[in-house]
Amino acid sequence: MPLITCNRCSHQSRISDILRSYGISDQVKVTIEQQYAFCKHCSGAVNAEYVPTLAELNAVLAEFIEANETEWIKGLEERIAWRQTRQSPARCLECGSTDIICAVVDEETNIATLEHPGCGGTLLIRTRGFELNRLWILYTSEGEKTGTYEVFASRGLVKRE
Repeated sequence: MPLITCNRCSHQSRISDILRSYGISDQVKVTIEQQYAFCKHCSGAVNAEYVPTLAELNAVLAEFIEANETEWIKGLEERIAWRQTRQSPARCLECGSTDIICAVVDEETNIATLEHPGCGGTLLIRTRGFELNRLWILYTSEGEKTGTYEVFASRGLVKRE
């Protein structure tokens, strides 16, 4: 669970790691690529969609084909099909707003940073590894939330009200 601190004020919070997917059809679910952002509507750091360009996805597909990584190709083709229909920009995965400012990630330190609009400082988002909880949230292909489920080993998916 990433820790968020501001280098100027006393702000401190956390963001949950949640499995999120686009429900393309009953058979096809595409995992949502996530990034850290500041959502102006939520007034805080959040998980937001990362909506790759078709050029990025096609470059990865070409690499998979060249490396004969056949087990990854079908999923990537499903992601490309989703991206071809996607119209809206990236959204906050909490409230659905597109009024977000995406964080910049330092590849060496794995620390994401973005301006803290409340005080003018810098929010530092430190990850300690992926700590998945039991939630799985489904979205439309345009990034609108449709349902929340809990994952249980004994009962499978259980829809939350």
